[in-house]
Amino acid sequence: MSLHQQNKNNNILVLEDSLNGVYSALSAGCRVCWIPQKQFYIPGELEELENKIRKEDDENLFEGRINSLNEFIPEKYGLPKF
Repeated sequence: MSLHQQNKNNNILVLEDSLNGVYSALSAGCRVCWIPQKQFYIPGELEELENKIRKEDDENLFEGRINSLNEFIPEKYGLPKF
């Protein structure tokens, strides 16, 4: 992927539930909000994984983790209110 294309991708916000999807979106140069399904993780694991993602995110594209789409506030990500 060209640098020009990656710069365009940072205008894209990906809402992702899988860890592999988070890493794929980051690799594509997209901003990512992680919405994991808690039942697939043991207590404390989500926090560890979120910290790992942040440490590996050199482009500062990881926007963070929310618990459900009900917590999604579009304005926080520069999107219009719905």
